[in-house]
Amino acid sequence: QVMFAREDATKWRSEFNDRDRQKCKLVDAFDLSEVCLTLAQIEALSVGDVVDFRDHYGLFCAATIIETDHSSNRVKIHYNHWGTTYDEWYTYKLAGIVDDDDANNDRMAAAGNDAVNDGETHPDRVRLTQKDLCSRFARFGSITKRSIKRKDLKDRIEHFHNNATSEAFDIQIKPSKFFWKKNENYISNKAQYMGIWLNARFRSYKGSAPKYSQHIKVAVIIHGEQYDYWMHPDSAQEIRPLCVGNDS
Repeated sequence: QVMFAREDATKWRSEFNDRDRQKCKLVDAFDLSEVCLTLAQIEALSVGDVVDFRDHYGLFCAATIIETDHSSNRVKIHYNHWGTTYDEWYTYKLAGIVDDDDANNDRMAAAGNDAVNDGETHPDRVRLTQKDLCSRFARFGSITKRSIKRKDLKDRIEHFHNNATSEAFDIQIKPSKFFWKKNENYISNKAQYMGIWLNARFRSYKGSAPKYSQHIKVAVIIHGEQYDYWMHPDSAQEIRPLCVGNDS
C-alpha cells in the first residue's frame, strides 16, 4: 500500500489521497464495442501497423497492414501466423453506409442499383452498417493475446476435451452479422434467427496454437444444416453457457 504523507508524518491532503478507495473489478468477459477500432482509427492506419483482425470464419488473428488505399477506403491485411495466400484487401467503408439499419434499408430501397452495400436489394440479403464494417478491427492483443477467463466456459471446454465425440448442445451463440453475410446464399429466412441466442455445440479448440488465439469453433444447426464459426469464449455478446432460464 502506498502512503501519502509529509516528512513530518502528517497526512498530505489531496483529492486522490482523501477519496474512498475502490477495489479493482476483475472482468472475465469483454464487450466487442470496447475493443474494436473506430472508423477514424481505421482511416489512420498505416503500413506496418498491427491489429487484431477478424477473418471470414470468425477468427480474430494478429494481422499487419501491408498496403493502404485510403482514397478507396481500403487496407490490405496480412495474417501474421498465416501464409501470404491469405492476404486480402478489406474495404472498411462503403458508399451510403451509416450506423443505422433502417436508414441503410431506406437508402438501398431508394438507390435501386449497385451503389450501396454490394448492390444487394433482395429482401433476404444481409445489410451491413458502418459499425459492422469496423467490427472486424480490434486493438492489437485485446483478443488475440487474451486467455480464456470465463470459468463456466473453461469448464465446458475441458469437458469437450475429455469427451471429444460429444454431440451435446451445451452453449448458446449469437453470431455476428458477418456470419449471416457469409452464409446469406445458403440460409433462407435469416431474419428469424439473426439477433437471438441459438443453441450450439463445440466443434474444435486449438488453444496451444498461436494462430487460433484461444478461439473455439462452434456449430449451430439451422434448417437441418450445420454451420461452423469461430468465437472467443470471453465474448459476452456472442457466446454463453446453455443454462435453464436463458432467454432468446
